[in-house]
Amino acid sequence: MMTFTHTHKNIITIAILFMAALLQGCAGMVKLTDEDRAELKSVDQVKAVYLRAGWPSIQTPMGVLASNLTFGMSEDWSAGQKLVKKFDIADPSKMAMDKFVAEINRGAKVANFVTDAEPLAYEDRTAEKMKEKFGQGVVLQFSSPMWQIWYYPMNWVRYQMWYGTSAQLIRLDDAKVLWSGRCRADQKDSETAPTFDELTGDNSTVLKAWVEDSTARCAKELIDDFMGKV
Repeated sequence: MMTFTHTHKNIITIAILFMAALLQGCAGMVKLTDEDRAELKSVDQVKAVYLRAGWPSIQTPMGVLASNLTFGMSEDWSAGQKLVKKFDIADPSKMAMDKFVAEINRGAKVANFVTDAEPLAYEDRTAEKMKEKFGQGVVLQFSSPMWQIWYYPMNWVRYQMWYGTSAQLIRLDDAKVLWSGRCRADQKDSETAPTFDELTGDNSTVLKAWVEDSTARCAKELIDDFMGKV
């Protein structure tokens, strides 16, 4: 049986805290100007598109200790793929996009946002490629660059999900980014978080609830940023 030393714990803790610092919070990267906001009202519709989120990475304490080449940041993508497929977990990029569009269309009519049900191909993600695909206009693009399930560094029995969404509003005519924002949602309470068995059991209702909550939180934060409330 492997014994976890203080050195191992310190390395793991430092690595996790370092990643958390890099991905801290929700922050807008490009603010929507009053001029661009007014211009949006004259646009017939803004097409909202999304890139597939991919599979969540799942990290266990043993997995970290077994990986010396990546400074304790090894990731098991195959486990996440099996979990998503087995329990039919919805794509969080699409969920965040749908929540954003539904909420903002119910509120202040900045523009008429229309979602595209099909994911955007990775090779079509650039403004140039989207212009070829959609023609002129404005596109709101969503992606989920981070989707990870990690154990708590001070409570290795329980797990949390880190989820990150980014969005950018692009005017295709000149490839100008009119607005962009990003959000990270995670769980703070290591005492009430699920164990790995709870996470992967009971038809994975825990993970489904996590994805639902995280995408809703991120959509709300991105809307607040888009509307200039933060």
